[in-house]
Parts: sequence; C-alpha cells; structure tokens
Amino acid sequence: MKLLKYIIIFSFCSATNGYCQSSANDYTLENIIEIAKSESIANKISVAHHQRNIAQYNSYKKLFLPEISFTSNILDYSKDYFSVIQPSGTISFQSRSQNYSTLGLAITQIVPQTGGTVSVSSNLTRFDDFILKEKQYNGIPINLSIRQPINAYNEYKWLNIIEPIRLENTKRRSVAELAQISLLTTKLYFNVIEGKSSFDLSEEAYKTFQRLLNEEKEKVKFGTTSLNKYSQIEIQMLDAEKLRNAALEDLNNSIVELSDYIGIHISKDNELRLPSQLPEIKIDNIDLVSSMEKNMAEYTEFKIKALEAQRDLEKVKKEKYKINVGLSVGYNSTDNHLGNVYSRANPRQSATLSLNFPILDWGRLKETAKAAEYNLKEVELAIESDKKIILQNMRRAVNGIEYSIKDIEISRKMLEIAKQRYSLLIDQFSTGKITVTDLINSQQENNVANQSYIRSLRKYWENYYELTVFVK
Repeated sequence: MKLLKYIIIFSFCSATNGYCQSSANDYTLENIIEIAKSESIANKISVAHHQRNIAQYNSYKKLFLPEISFTSNILDYSKDYFSVIQPSGTISFQSRSQNYSTLGLAITQIVPQTGGTVSVSSNLTRFDDFILKEKQYNGIPINLSIRQPINAYNEYKWLNIIEPIRLENTKRRSVAELAQISLLTTKLYFNVIEGKSSFDLSEEAYKTFQRLLNEEKEKVKFGTTSLNKYSQIEIQMLDAEKLRNAALEDLNNSIVELSDYIGIHISKDNELRLPSQLPEIKIDNIDLVSSMEKNMAEYTEFKIKALEAQRDLEKVKKEKYKINVGLSVGYNSTDNHLGNVYSRANPRQSATLSLNFPILDWGRLKETAKAAEYNLKEVELAIESDKKIILQNMRRAVNGIEYSIKDIEISRKMLEIAKQRYSLLIDQFSTGKITVTDLINSQQENNVANQSYIRSLRKYWENYYELTVFVK
C-alpha cells in the first residue's frame, strides 16, 4: 500500500488575510481539535458513556464468579393470642410469646455451559417459646444443590457471545466519537475562517470604495468626473458597508458556536490559522470492507444486532417446553441443643422434576416464533443495506480526498490571479481606464476565489476526519 503524502505550504498568506501569521493569540485547527477532545461537552458525554459500558462489561464478567451470600432474620418476635380448635369443636384462645431467628450462608456458582446453577449452603433456625421457656434448633449444616433446565434457552451462552463484541464496540465507538468531535470541530473552525475572510474582504472593499469616493469627490470639484460616476461609487461604498455589517454578525455567530462546542472562549482577537500542511493518509488500494470490519464501530454494532435477533429466535423456540431438574443432598437435624444439630445430623436428599408445556394455545407460540424469524431476516437485510450505505460514504470520502488535492492547487492559483487582477484594476480605476462595473466584477471574482480556496481546504479536512476511523 503506497503512502500518499500531500503537503501544501501556503506562501501566499497575505491573500488569505494573514491566517498563516503566528502569534500568542493564534489557534491552529489541531489546537482547537485537541481542546474539543478534552473540554467539550460532547467529549465528556462520550467518556461517561464509555465508562458506563466498561462497568457493565465488568459486571458481566463477575456474573460467572462464585457468589457468597449471607442471609439472616435475627428478630421475628410475636406476643399475642391465637385460636385453638378443641376436640369438641369449640375454640380456645391461648397466649403465646415467641421468636424465630434464622441464619444462612451460601456459595452459588453459575454454570454458563449448561445454564444451570450449583450451590453449597448452610442454614440454622432457632425457635424460642418464652412462655414455656423452651428453645429449639433446626439446622442444615451443609447442603449441595443443583438446578438444571433441560434443553432450555441459555442466557449465559449468549452473554458470552455478545458481551465481548459489545466491549469491542465500546472501544471502537469511543474512537469514532472522537473522530466525530474532530469532524464537527473542523466544520465550526472553517465556519469562523470563512466568516473572518468574508468580513475582511467586505471591510477591504468598504475602505477601497471609501478611498475612491474621496478621490472622485475631489475630481467633481475640478469637473474631471461626472456626478453619475460619483453616485455609483457612493452606492457601492454603502453596499460594501452593509455587507461588512452582515459579515460581522455572521462572524460573531460562528465564533459563539465554536466556543460553545469546544468548551473555551474564542474572541475576534484570536486568529484561527489556515492549516499550513495537509496530513498524511493512506488512500491507495484500500480494502473498504476489510477496513470497516477492523475499525468501524458500525460493524460490531451490526454483529450485535444480528446475534441479538438470533438469540431472541432461539429463546422463543425453546420456551415452548420447560423442563427443570433439581437435585439436593446434605445433612439436617433438629435438637434443643445447638451442638447436637451439627454432631447428630442426618442425611437428607431431594429431587425435583418439573414440566411446563402448553396443550392448547391457539398457535400463539408458533406465530411468536414466526415473528422472531421475520425479525431476524429483517435485521439481516437492514444490516446489508446499512453496510452498502457506509461503503458508499467511504468511497465518496476517499474520492473527495483525491479531488480535493487537485482542487486546492487550482483554487490557490485562481486566488493569486484574482488578487493580482483586483489590485491592478483598482489602480486602473483611479486613472479612469476602467468602469465601476469592471471594478465590481473584479472584486467579486476576488471574493469568490478567496472563498473557493478556503472551501477546498475545508472539504479536504472534512473528508480526512471522516476517514480517520475507517483508514488507519
């Protein structure tokens, strides 16, 4: 892959209103972008979003670690009367004063391969009868239990497939959001430059017509010019003043927009310099599909959407029949003495098998499965469509880079010619060799050439930042 490096040094900074001059109040595009990447609200939102996603991923990873839990119900005291049915059928009310206390400790482990759980637990219950002054203990010193769904939807399997991709997407999205900040900052930066250029050109035109008007005023006194020509120049001066005021308003608005976005104050006293060179970027023989897969957040998002649709389809299909198996072995005992609960414990076992399946649901589950299948198909088609759009945009940006290089050079030459011609015609107008119309046309050509040059630079930089995530 060839490395195309285009560097254009702007030796004609005076033609672009001195933007290449360096001073303490100057900002370069790179300066402003770095400020935006650290100070802008957009960056702070991006950082918070990234940190949230990292925390969610860490939470997912810890889901598969053994969980140790402690439960207790230290106080469950009651003092009241309760009814007791006698053999004769009558009811006798008796008083009671008692308390239940429970303690439990358990270690639980998820088995992601099967979707089941394994746990080891120990429990102790104490019952106090304060009227009879008796106490009793019931305990399970140790118990091992397994809960396993059979041929069921396994949430943990899908988490292990999707979450690592989601983490990769988080990293790519952070890079993409920084590139988006760079792109938007570039647009706002060039808005200010274009606004400053328009203001400077209109200010220069106003001063030029003001000077020419003063010259014509003297000529009117000596009868060497006509009032019609004088009026034409005066109208052009007033029009230039209007354009200057409008350009100043636009400039102020663009400065405010840039300042608000990047998070620091930029004033009219700060000069935003035109970039002195164009950055390096690899654009020859780009494998667009491969680059998208390696770099773009959209690609991982596509994978996540497809996997989620597959997951939902599997979930619907496997929820039709629910079979759960439970096995439990351990020891338990009851005694008036705490020590005997553990020393005289007896074996205990339990097994459960539960079934749940519909006999008549009028085809609801079948239709739900169809909907999930169509959703998967729709997602896959939407992904293919989005991929094509992204590739089209990337081809446009790559082509834009190549065309911008040529356009910048052409615009630079046009600007040099237009500036020289405008300067020459100003002198010729003072000597009466050309008309006001000729001067106005030359001024407009100079303005158009100036703006065209700035916009050609703008186009290159915007295309560059569109490609910074895509091409590395």
